[in-house]
Amino acid sequence: MKLFLRRARFLLADGLTLAREVEAFAGKGCQYIASATNFPALNKNIKKTGSLKFIFLGRMEPVKGPDIMIKAALSLVDCDFEMHCIGEGSLLPILKKQVKDAHLDKKIIFHGNPNDKNKIYSMLISADWLIMPSRNDTIPLSFSEGMKAGIPVIAAQIGDIPYFMRKYHVGLSFAYEDSEKLTELMRIVIKRGRNETQKYQSEIKRLADFFDINFSAKQLVDEVEKHI
Repeated sequence: MKLFLRRARFLLADGLTLAREVEAFAGKGCQYIASATNFPALNKNIKKTGSLKFIFLGRMEPVKGPDIMIKAALSLVDCDFEMHCIGEGSLLPILKKQVKDAHLDKKIIFHGNPNDKNKIYSMLISADWLIMPSRNDTIPLSFSEGMKAGIPVIAAQIGDIPYFMRKYHVGLSFAYEDSEKLTELMRIVIKRGRNETQKYQSEIKRLADFFDINFSAKQLVDEVEKHI
């Protein structure tokens, strides 16, 4: 593997941490190019009313941590909020049962995997906070989608998340698997309301531009042209 990497004309990685690890292993430079989707960046203000809305976008599998998020949400029975969960996976039946048994199925709603990307985007831009409770990841693709939707994040400190949280002020973070801390952060933002999200908007816009698929494509073209 090391020989293969060293013989390559150039190396690419879709995560900062991964790029540094590849450099250390291969003994040569590795260019970070962010993964991106073709979701458009939000360029208008969306009027949001009603309960504060959290959203989760990802597979219902242990690695993505939806069980951590649901455990945290079940401790918020006294709070006014909605949680919309998009995705399917092996944990979905268990999580649905936990929510139903807690009589929170009016607040915590599972949408499965909508086939319509426009519907997913519409749900994202209608939300107030994106929850990213992953146990292990480089940089979840939902992070870039949240930035394009103009919403701050509450994210587990895994992979590249700590770097982006330090460099850009786009939300709040917690130690991975710490459902109690996640509950605390969710309770805080519910209490503070929608005005709390406004202070993150300028940095969210900066990151939305960084995660633009055209910007990633330009980086790739520039890297290829350097080695022609």
